Amino acid sequence: MRPILPLDLVGMLAATPAAAQLGDMTTLPGLEKAPSFEADVTITSRAMPQPTAYHVTYMARRIRFDGAENTFITRMDQGAVYIAQGGNQWMRMSLQAMGGVGLSEGSFRHTMRKVGQATVDGKTCDVYQSQSADGSTSSTNYLYRDVPIRSIVQSPQGQTVVEYRNLRIGYVPASRFELPANAQVTSMEDLLKGLGGNQSLKGLMQ
Repeated sequence: MRPILPLDLVGMLAATPAAAQLGDMTTLPGLEKAPSFEADVTITSRAMPQPTAYHVTYMARRIRFDGAENTFITRMDQGAVYIAQGGNQWMRMSLQAMGGVGLSEGSFRHTMRKVGQATVDGKTCDVYQSQSADGSTSSTNYLYRDVPIRSIVQSPQGQTVVEYRNLRIGYVPASRFELPANAQVTSMEDLLKGLGGNQSLKGLMQ
């Protein structure tokens, strides 16, 4: 089975790319009002040894990340994230079990205010600043047509920068968020039961 990414990174991806913050499941503003789109996303963080690149596909309550070695499909309508494990094997993880309290409409734990406009990659963006409820994490988000094409997040783990390139706004087929017809899905809960509950989820991530 392909190694699963650490939960902090999974949580970051499962929320929104603009909400990137390692080690904290608090969700910052990102895609609440965004239209359907596709883009190439780069995540740079002091907590990661090198930048991480993904192709992201988004529609309301659904988001898909395709990377060189990993594919994630987050279905907020199902309360789950699916992680490709190689071949036709997929792992299902509950957003609630991951601590994704903020991963549904109306439950974002943040304050947000518009502070002006700025130009990013030739696009005029509305600039929003936000802060987590406990004040430990803040972000500056540059939204173009409600898509956060750049976010700079400051957290106790350091700075994380998320950038969107090759943005294409428009129709995205719902089939992009479906698992393959021959997918074999194992839930993390079932896996833990099969191990007799002797290993923690953290141990499985190692």
